[in-house]
Amino acid sequence: PIDSANNGEIFEKLSIKTSVADSNKCDRCWNYRKEVGKIEKYPTLCNRCAEVIEEVESQT
Repeated sequence: PIDSANNGEIFEKLSIKTSVADSNKCDRCWNYRKEVGKIEKYPTLCNRCAEVIEEVESQT
């Protein structure tokens, strides 16, 4: 479980900590964004990727 994990690695001037994302991963860019799943036409994409796909589709 994440709760039992260490708080991260500590280096001389850098500390790194990971956590579970609280949003969904976009299938196109792999960024985790809260709007993924909310766009009816593109339910697996974020807003930015949906806009790109719309633009590409409008040019064909």
